[in-house]
Amino acid sequence: MFWKHVNGEDAELPQPTRESLVDARRMGLVRRFAPWDSYVAPLHEHTPGAIAKHPGVIFRIYLASDLDFLIDELVELGWEVHVMKSPSIRYCPGGFWRFLALEDDVLVTVIDTDRMDEVSHEIARTEEMHRAGLGLWRVPGYYNADFKEGCATGRS
Repeated sequence: MFWKHVNGEDAELPQPTRESLVDARRMGLVRRFAPWDSYVAPLHEHTPGAIAKHPGVIFRIYLASDLDFLIDELVELGWEVHVMKSPSIRYCPGGFWRFLALEDDVLVTVIDTDRMDEVSHEIARTEEMHRAGLGLWRVPGYYNADFKEGCATGRS
């Protein structure tokens, strides 16, 4: 988990605090998604049920160093927290930290925190793929695409 704007032309965000995550929209800091509502609140809402439903699953989060003030509440929710040595720069490298779990010799389900309401379905998909001998599934994402009449424009 990190909080940075994606596009290089966007202004730098201030040093994050709990207050700035919660009030980012009011402070004019949101370009795409409000950080608290999109990334932290879903953990509070969905983690207890997910852990209860999947007691054998380790719920791990890779946390940017500038969000270390969230460590205690994430641990209390049941997350295994890996604090990174630095904050992310933009989407990179933070957007790729989630894939560090693939180094472990176990089944891994990667999910964004804004999709925590789908975690049980994603875990079930991972388990079914393993039973079927398949190696990898990626949820398709269509970001910054201009859709018209069911097709993305700009491609031939």
